Amino acid sequence: MQDRTRHDFSGSLPPLPFPFPQRRDLARFRDTVLAWFRRRNRPVRFGPDLVATEPNGLQHGLVNLAQECSLAPAAAWPAIVGNRLGLSDPRRLQRTVQHAAEAPFADLAPRLFVRIYPAGHLPEAHLDQFVHRVDLEGTVTALVLDIGPSMLTVPRPFVAPWGQDDAALFARALQNVAALPAEWETSTLPGPAGAVLDHLCGDDFASSRALCPGALPRYGRHGNLLALGKRGLLSSWAIDAMADTLPIEGMALLAAAGFRTGPGSITPHLYWRAPDGRFERQQTSVDQHHVQVAPSPGFAAVWRELLPEPA
Repeated sequence: MQDRTRHDFSGSLPPLPFPFPQRRDLARFRDTVLAWFRRRNRPVRFGPDLVATEPNGLQHGLVNLAQECSLAPAAAWPAIVGNRLGLSDPRRLQRTVQHAAEAPFADLAPRLFVRIYPAGHLPEAHLDQFVHRVDLEGTVTALVLDIGPSMLTVPRPFVAPWGQDDAALFARALQNVAALPAEWETSTLPGPAGAVLDHLCGDDFASSRALCPGALPRYGRHGNLLALGKRGLLSSWAIDAMADTLPIEGMALLAAAGFRTGPGSITPHLYWRAPDGRFERQQTSVDQHHVQVAPSPGFAAVWRELLPEPA
């Protein structure tokens, strides 16, 4: 692991045609989306950032949908697009949101959860309109409400009648996340250290468990290194000893792959969860030939402490 703390690997989403390997695939995806709206007489403007905007201002973020399509045969794209966009019917959403806004907090509390998104997922100009906080550098943690067809990022006006501060709302939401069924798996990396990684896969709230107290299956004496490249995958290395860089490089590759393919991309970087619960970002850069990690000061100190003495 190279100490490259003067370098910035913060990076955001790769430029288009991400997530498609060929620009013609992006054009085909765009045409599939436009055709769905056209059949419903709903004109839409397709922006360069994979956002479709209707004349009434309703916006549809399409990055996750594009990632789902990129993992499936092109013949399946119309069905995938139809299933996802069908959930965004404005009249149905309006009725559902109106019902949720009128419900008492006791009815809504079991349906509160948190999701971690990349920084910038919520437009900066409107960020204060939603209940959110920052737990992991370079991301945003949002309070979301399960409204059946989708997850609603909770607007500030929603919570005013609830009589709950943000700390109480996030505590309840994380409690709900922690109560979801979780089937952790393990894998052992090759090499002298034989590092054992814990993985939680296929769960839309897998990444959110990184923030739940006591939710990881094992905690290391020197903390845990976490990879949460996308919302459906969380990998954890409980750090008790360190003999080589392989565990860190392997986890950087896991995070980069999850971030690249999605759906639900969060971050290609790693996070060290210190024994006291603090999080520090470990910036990474992955290409075809190299894996580079710029350790945070706290994690670099752990690394130096655990390196074997030179012979």
